[in-house]
Amino acid sequence: TPGLLGLGASASSYSDVETEVLAKCKTPIKRLIYLRVNRETPIPIQLAEESDSRKNRPVMTFRIILSAIVFGGLLTSAIAADKLEKRKSPKGAKTYIAWPKDGKTVGKKFTVRFGLKGMGVAPAGIDKENTGHHHLLIDVDKMPNLNIPLAASDNIRHFGGGQTEVTLELPPGKHTLQLVLGDWIHLPHNPAVISEKITITVKK
Repeated sequence: TPGLLGLGASASSYSDVETEVLAKCKTPIKRLIYLRVNRETPIPIQLAEESDSRKNRPVMTFRIILSAIVFGGLLTSAIAADKLEKRKSPKGAKTYIAWPKDGKTVGKKFTVRFGLKGMGVAPAGIDKENTGHHHLLIDVDKMPNLNIPLAASDNIRHFGGGQTEVTLELPPGKHTLQLVLGDWIHLPHNPAVISEKITITVKK
């Protein structure tokens, strides 16, 4: 919707876009977040209370656009005007690496299978209660900031399609693997659903 959101908007157009959004929305806005598609293109996205979002057409438009951005893998960072609201994870929810087991030796090319208990798997862009999708941390020593969406990298693999396994090819030697569940915008839940970190050895 070009009248509400210009994908080529520059930083100088922040105030104009925000003013127009505020003018078009009849229900109170909870917050705006700015999504950075790349270094030159920050995008303001309007978020509202859950009860408002389905009644407010501009909010729904932004939710659809945000879903498309996330699902397309274009989201690299998010800067919130207020702290992003995390989706709740149910008590006892758990993610784990079903295979390989901790301490195992594997070939150069091997399959990692993800396990999840107490929650369901849903693709990125699908905002559904008690669901999420996996992110695999490879050789990550320090846990990334869990208050913003997880940024995709060689060491943080996104499985936004709802995949529950992946075939990896890693260099010989010891490696660590760990899972973090993320919601529809790759934001970890509250409390975060994180697996135990395992160590494997890749054969020469």
